[in-house]
Amino acid sequence: GSWLKRDPHPFRYATLMAFLSGAVCIASYIAFPRVVAAYSGTVYIVAPKDILWLSVCLMLATSLCSGLLFTLTGTALNQRVAPDIQAAGLVTFSNTLGSALGPIAAGFLLLPWLGIEGSFFLLSALYAVTAIILLAARDRPGFVGFGLAGVVGAAVFAAALVLAMSSEER
Repeated sequence: GSWLKRDPHPFRYATLMAFLSGAVCIASYIAFPRVVAAYSGTVYIVAPKDILWLSVCLMLATSLCSGLLFTLTGTALNQRVAPDIQAAGLVTFSNTLGSALGPIAAGFLLLPWLGIEGSFFLLSALYAVTAIILLAARDRPGFVGFGLAGVVGAAVFAAALVLAMSSEER
């Protein structure tokens, strides 16, 4: 939209959004105990306003960042790789494939082998990997760009690792 009309460099924004998605995913994991503390004596949360409140607190930021990342990646693909129809087809195909295989991978691989905390760790780290791939796809990102991406990616990766390890101790 208007954001890309002012500065049409979707790779720059997609890279930032991928890092932000990983960080927000970690932040929602950190916030979880505080957000659900008000419901500590409750076995089931069934009131629509409570479900909405918990959903907003725990999922809105990650969903928004991930949705923006999807849009920016599609725009970047359109600008660099393929014309409009082909780029839309590739993005739609990738999204559909991920929607089909994601629940299977989560249910049969990630959760049984890594648990919830390990899965959060892996998914947060994958956002950082996505950001580095997007940075590499830019025209000559330079040493400083890769260095900064490596530092931010390592920070997201380290935070996710610390959280995953500390949650195993509980």
